[in-house]
Amino acid sequence: MTEFKKDDLYDWRSAKNLTQEQAASTLLVSTSAYRKWEQGERAIPPMVGLLINRLRPGDYPTERGSVGK
Repeated sequence: MTEFKKDDLYDWRSAKNLTQEQAASTLLVSTSAYRKWEQGERAIPPMVGLLINRLRPGDYPTERGSVGK
């Protein structure tokens, strides 16, 4: 399994040009949980890295957001 750290999560979201809300929706988690992962307030479950690595282009929102840190 791939371990994702908060910077990895931000880099993934930024590369896909997703908002935190869109990233959370893509991963099927609440926006609050996603934000806590990205801010380092909560540990990122190991399965998140596995899921991210298995996402295909069609799994992402068609409308991309504005990435902010």
